[in-house]
Parts: sequence; C-alpha cells; structure tokens
Amino acid sequence: MAVSEVIGRCVETGRPLLFTQGSASLRTSASLTVSGFTILGDVMIESVRKGSEVIVISNNSEQLPILRSIMEEAYLMEGKPDEMKPENLIFIGGGTYAQIAALCHTMETRNVGGLIFPGGLSGADSPIYGDYASKIGAMSIIGSTNIYTWPFCVSCYDYCLLGEDVLAAGCILSKEPMMTSSIWSGDLYRFFLVALIIISFVASWLGMDVISWFTSA
Repeated sequence: MAVSEVIGRCVETGRPLLFTQGSASLRTSASLTVSGFTILGDVMIESVRKGSEVIVISNNSEQLPILRSIMEEAYLMEGKPDEMKPENLIFIGGGTYAQIAALCHTMETRNVGGLIFPGGLSGADSPIYGDYASKIGAMSIIGSTNIYTWPFCVSCYDYCLLGEDVLAAGCILSKEPMMTSSIWSGDLYRFFLVALIIISFVASWLGMDVISWFTSA
C-alpha cells in the first residue's frame, strides 16, 4: 500500500512524516474531513509501531482536539505514551497563503521524508506542495475530491486518491460495517446501471424499442 511505502521511506531515512488535511472542514466538507481522520489514525498507528515521527498541521481550530486524541490514542495503543510530542501538532491561522507558507516551511526545516495530504485544496496550492515535496526528496500522497485539482495531483504527486477514492479509503481503513456497507451498496448500484446500459444498447442494436420499456410504465 502507498501509505506503508511512504512510512517505510521515512523510517529508512530517519525523517519525519508530514500529515495535513489542508482547508478541509467539518462544516463545509464533513465526509472528506472524517475520512482524513480515519486515514490519520491508520498512519499514526503504523508510524508509531515502526518508529517514525509524525507532524500534523491543521488550520482549523475545531479539529485540534480530535487530531490530538487520534495522535495520543496511537501512542497508547502501541505502548509508547512517553514518545508523544505535543509540539508535533501545529495550528496555523489565516487562509491559503498562510497554509502554503507554513507547509513549505515545515517541509524544509523539518526535512520531512513523506507528505500525506487527504484534504481540501483550492486548486492553485495543490501543485506547490507536491513540487516542494519532490524538491526535498519526500514521497507524497494526495487525496482530493475537487475535480479542478486532479491534473495537478496526477502530475505533481507520487500517489493520488481522486474523487470518491478518498472517502472509500477512509471507510475501508475504519473497518466500520456501516461505512463499508455504504461503499458496497454504491458499487452495486453502479454495476446495475452499467448492466442496464449495456442491455439497452444491445437490445436497441437488435432493433427492439428500448424507449418503450421505460415510457410504458
């Protein structure tokens, strides 16, 4: 898995891992934010187990208690509560430019070995983080539901989670039956629609009046 590869890179090089959700907010993008929390939980547990330091940056004050509890729980689960560093949870205020400055500054000064960014992107900032991570030799993973950022994500990052893949990753990692079942039900619905389209196309090609199937009802 890409996350394990990035964590392994940080462990091998002795460099910390940087995690952020960008501008994702519980008020404006709840599903994306909750998915990011789940991904962070999995990242923290694996990183603590392998001995990699994790730096978490957030520009939403409402998320700080949740992020802190996720970090503390990971250290407690792995039996290393004394290794928890409160200073590795960094809050930044301001807008996009403050976030760009803080992330780039942290990547350079802390010499991070990996960047995991499943969160909100405005579009203009997305290539900056990936390009900067590449310049310092850090592996990068991006997750975005903003279709305008996808070309930048594909071209500037090592691994990408685009669209609902970000939400699916959070559901799978959470191992919550209700969340996982929602993914499966959505996939089954898509399979049904694709099958219906194929059957309708073949029937129309054979000369059948497909339109009457749907209008007669």
